[in-house]
Amino acid sequence: MKSLSHPSRREPDPAKTIDLLNRLVKTHNDRMQGYQTASSETLEVELHAAFADFARSSHQCKQELTNEIVRLGGTVTEKTKFLGKIFRAWMDIKATLTGRDIAPVLDSCNTLEEMAFGTYQRVMRYRTDVLSTRQQAMLMVHIGHLKADHERLIYMRNVLVLAD
Repeated sequence: MKSLSHPSRREPDPAKTIDLLNRLVKTHNDRMQGYQTASSETLEVELHAAFADFARSSHQCKQELTNEIVRLGGTVTEKTKFLGKIFRAWMDIKATLTGRDIAPVLDSCNTLEEMAFGTYQRVMRYRTDVLSTRQQAMLMVHIGHLKADHERLIYMRNVLVLAD
C-alpha cells in the first residue's frame, strides 16, 4: 500500500550548513573588527557608543551562529574574510589622509554594513537548501538587527555630517 504522506524535505548536509554558517561568522568577525577600527579613528563620543552597540549586535549574532555550529558538531572559525582585512586597512589609510574627519569613517561603516547585509541576502536567496527552517528564521532575525544598525548609522551620518 502506498503512503499518503507528503514527501518530507531532506535534512541539509551538516558539513555544508556548518560551512555556510561559518561564512556568516566571518562576516560578524569583520564587522566587529571594523567597528573597533572605526572607533579608533574618531574622537566623537556618540560614535564610540554606537560603534560599540553595533559590535555587540554582531557578537550576539555570532554567538547564535556559534551555538548552531557546535550543535551540528562543527568547529567555529575565528577568521575574517580577506575583503574585510583589505577594507580595514583602507579605513586606516583614509583616516590617516583625512585626519579625524567623521564623514569618511561613517562612509566606511556604511560600506561595512552593506557588505554584511549583502552576505546575508545572498545566503537567504541562494543557499536556503542547506539551512533548516529554524536556521533560516534565526538568520532573518539577524537581518533585522543589521537593518536596524544600518538605519541608525545613516541617521547618525545625517545628523553629524550633513547638519554641518
